[in-house]
Amino acid sequence: MRNNKLLGNFILLMTAFIWGMSFAFQKEGVTAIAPFTFGASRCTLSAISVWIVALLFERGKTRTTEYKKTTIKGGIICGVFLTIACNLQQIGLVQTSAGKGAFITALYMLLIPIIGVLFLKQKIGKRAWFAVAIGVAGMYLLCISNDFSVGGGDIYVLGCAVFFALQMLAVDKYAPNANPLFMSAIQFTMNAVIS
Repeated sequence: MRNNKLLGNFILLMTAFIWGMSFAFQKEGVTAIAPFTFGASRCTLSAISVWIVALLFERGKTRTTEYKKTTIKGGIICGVFLTIACNLQQIGLVQTSAGKGAFITALYMLLIPIIGVLFLKQKIGKRAWFAVAIGVAGMYLLCISNDFSVGGGDIYVLGCAVFFALQMLAVDKYAPNANPLFMSAIQFTMNAVIS
C-alpha cells in the first residue's frame, strides 16, 4: 500500500513537472507556427494516440445505446471547450511569458468551484474559498504591472482558464456514464478538426 502511494505521488509530481515545462515549449512553438496550427498538430497526435489505446482496450466490449450517446455527447462538448481553451492559451502565449501563462492557466482550479457555485448551485467549503482568495491575490501580484494594467496575452490566457474550468466540469458530468477513453479520443479529435 505504501509503495502504491509513493508511486502515485511520484506520477503526480512528474505530471506537474511535464505540464509546467510544456509552457516553455508552447511559447517557443508559437514563434515558429501559428497558434491554431500548433493546436491542431498537437491534438492530432493526441487523438491518434488515444484512439489507438481506446480501440485496443475496448475491443469486443458491448455497450448500451445510451452509454454510447453519452460518450459521444460528452466527447463533443468537452472537445469544444478544450478547443477554445487551448487556442486562447496559444494566442495568449504570443503576448505573455510562459510563467505567467502557466500561473493564469492554473487558475482554472479556482474557477471550477466558483462556476459550480454560481451556475450549478454546488456548495463549497471555507478552505476552497480561502484557496480562491490566495489564487486571486497571487494572480494580481504576478500579472498587474506598475501602471495597474493587464496585458492582452494575460486576458486571452484567463479566458483559457475559464474554458478549461468548463471542460473539467463537463468531464465531471459526462465521464461517470461514458467510456472515458473514447470520450477523450472524441474530445481530442474535435480539437484537432476545429483548430
